[in-house]
Amino acid sequence: MRLLLNGMPREFPDDLTVAALLQIEGEPPSHVVVEVNREYVAKAQYPTRRLVEGDRVETILPAFGG
Repeated sequence: MRLLLNGMPREFPDDLTVAALLQIEGEPPSHVVVEVNREYVAKAQYPTRRLVEGDRVETILPAFGG
């Protein structure tokens, strides 16, 4: 399946959840914020939120500091 991940077209296996995508990408779910098609996805939904062909996924690593 083709997704747009952080602005780049990428190929991924079918039947993919947000949690599985983060695992493939090596992103710890507790450290990122995810948007799918410009809509925020709550962390509790990562294991069940299915991705489909053409979805636009943004993974955002919040910046901390002062």
